[in-house]
Amino acid sequence: MYSHIAAKAESFTALPVFMVAQYVTELQKVTLRTPIKMHLTEGIYSILDLCKEHDIKFLMAGLNLGVREVFNELYSSYTHYHKPQR
Repeated sequence: MYSHIAAKAESFTALPVFMVAQYVTELQKVTLRTPIKMHLTEGIYSILDLCKEHDIKFLMAGLNLGVREVFNELYSSYTHYHKPQR
């Protein structure tokens, strides 16, 4: 689903930041099996590709402390592993 949305970026310009926020909020609540988490993470990386710098700042400022920590881990792995490949 995330990959499909990322492929149709022009139709989803306002939603990526909210999708990422929802993902990290839900991720904090549950424990996922590693293969499932890896698959979802690749999809959310595609969504993060659509986020602009001000969207990332909005997330870092607007998320609750625990959720912000989850987001920071996700964003750190995104910038280290995924973003250089683009």
